[in-house]
Amino acid sequence: MRGVTHVVDFHLAADEETALLLAAVQAHTADHGSATVRWETNNPQLIHTAVEHHDATATSYDNLYRFNPSLLAAYGVAPPSERLSELPLHETATTSDVLPR
Repeated sequence: MRGVTHVVDFHLAADEETALLLAAVQAHTADHGSATVRWETNNPQLIHTAVEHHDATATSYDNLYRFNPSLLAAYGVAPPSERLSELPLHETATTSDVLPR
């Protein structure tokens, strides 16, 4: 997507690293003309900082993983592969992570 920077699969060892990551992403977006940054995170400090100090909007969604389709079926849950085409998600080929489309 042009004009969009995606930030996924990162780890912050301490809350203090939040500001460093935000600064690096802001520098990247300025250099590349991105008007939008989409984050995939469950880090509460990053979410709080982005919303409170950077006018961000937080949106929640469920992550789906295919650990054991037969176990899911035992609980009456359709395996994600059967529903994936209907969801606004895609499964990455290299890691099997399920990410927003």
